Amino acid sequence: MPEKKEEKTVIIYRQDPIAKKLNTRAYSVHRWDSKGRGKYRRYFPRSWIVPVEDIPEDARPLSKEQASDIASRRRAAGLKAARTARERDDAVAEDLGLLPGSRLAKDLRAGRVDEEAATAIAESIRHRHEDTDYDDLLAAGYPKEAARALKQPR
Repeated sequence: MPEKKEEKTVIIYRQDPIAKKLNTRAYSVHRWDSKGRGKYRRYFPRSWIVPVEDIPEDARPLSKEQASDIASRRRAAGLKAARTARERDDAVAEDLGLLPGSRLAKDLRAGRVDEEAATAIAESIRHRHEDTDYDDLLAAGYPKEAARALKQPR
């Protein structure tokens, strides 16, 4: 009976520079990742099982720890960039007299409202809350629309 040759394989992670050199579609996926929720959820490969003989001689694949380290540094950089953008947007919102993180500030950041309209809306909101009994009517159980119709100047 002929002896069966055992094929050695290695796992190549998405962060590995070797993955860009290989035709990863030719190999079976070792692990999948997903992004999004509900109907927007998408799946993509995290790592592939590749035969050792298909790896270039001058290349060494990343270990699982190295790949995890690269992924965590990328994730941290993305979070830092998002935090910086949010802080910058909050500073612009405060300069215009908006509450940072409010729905109006988010609409301004997304470009759905321009600065002039946002300033006018913020002034209307400020007047409603500071110069009328609107908050007292809301606390008494009135719906927003009714409280806006019934509000009186203080």
